[in-house]
Amino acid sequence: MKKVVVIISVIIGYLFFNTANAQISLGANLGSNFYYGKPRFGVTFTGKYKINDNMFAGLNFGLASKGSADYTAPLYSIKITSFLVPISGLLEYHFGEYLVNEVTIKPYAGVDVGCYIFNSFVAINAEKIKESKINFGLAPTFGAWYALDDNLSLGTNVKYNFVVSEGTNSYFTLNIGALYNIN
Repeated sequence: MKKVVVIISVIIGYLFFNTANAQISLGANLGSNFYYGKPRFGVTFTGKYKINDNMFAGLNFGLASKGSADYTAPLYSIKITSFLVPISGLLEYHFGEYLVNEVTIKPYAGVDVGCYIFNSFVAINAEKIKESKINFGLAPTFGAWYALDDNLSLGTNVKYNFVVSEGTNSYFTLNIGALYNIN
């Protein structure tokens, strides 16, 4: 156990104290996922660490609406709301920088791997029920960043989210966002 703690401490120390070439990026994406063919909206917050010129590793935290419905009858009222919370690690490979019409474009491919938390809230008259399920998932990603300056980029990407669970829980997301590089 002591060896594991020492190894983790050395890795964390290297990442946080070796800042000569370190580049940390923080960003947010707004997106629409197409779950069962209906558009749903969400936000994802991202933190990335530049491993080398082409590789980034990081974390994503998202929140997306999965849907809602209201049913009313003379003796009862039912309201259902559901949310999706993906929490994942990410790994991206950037294919380089290309100058197009004086704009630097940085295409990339990557994958998010982590857990997808499905939260459902059901209200039947005055009684409220909450259900949560945690499932493993991954999301291959393809996109590009458009550099506005050395620190700020705008981007877009498409993800195919594959969630391992009972039934079908795979869907596409289209995202646009901003990324700020902390030097």
